[in-house]
Amino acid sequence: MAEARRIRGSVTLEPADSRRWSAVVAATDGSLELRVAEPPRRRPWSKETWLADHGFTRARDCWALPLDASVGDDEAAARWMDALTGAHGLAVGDVDVVYVGPGVPAVPASAPHVAHVEAALEAVVRREFNRLHVFGGRPSAPWAFVSDVVDEPGLRVERPHRDDPDNEIDQWHVPRTPDGCRAGAEELLRRVEGDWPGARDAPLFIHLLAPHG
Repeated sequence: MAEARRIRGSVTLEPADSRRWSAVVAATDGSLELRVAEPPRRRPWSKETWLADHGFTRARDCWALPLDASVGDDEAAARWMDALTGAHGLAVGDVDVVYVGPGVPAVPASAPHVAHVEAALEAVVRREFNRLHVFGGRPSAPWAFVSDVVDEPGLRVERPHRDDPDNEIDQWHVPRTPDGCRAGAEELLRRVEGDWPGARDAPLFIHLLAPHG
């Protein structure tokens, strides 16, 4: 928990069976979200209810539990381990950290969302990373995916439409310049607000992925 908050990013755990993954992600404001993989059914007709019974809601590819910034690290860690035991039958010694993904902790937590997104885009332009995922809300939902694709005119931005059964996306490019990152961050949030009114006041999660090197 402390590491996720320090880097304002994500920490992922896995046991030997990677299908039982889990993660904690820290928003730019210090709030948290626990994410736990769908539990396997013990019998084809059985229905696992532990996560739903303990406040988790179904998210894009997992179950999620938002936690306020006021929730301490120890309490959040206890909730996490309770979920792993209750949903997957795992103990503390059964899991290891398999991935740590940073956000942009150099940006003040009180800064507006556009400043965090701009800094993340700049990190991709500097080739420190080649992918960026932007999530937001409680529980979070994907707002945009950014990729640095060779021979394309800029960073590729893909924004999935909210609750769209056809999985439509908007796609455009952000110039690989400081001015382009600034304008690109504003444009990204403007488009997100079309689907998510009040997005600039909702928790924002920044995931920088796939370091170059």
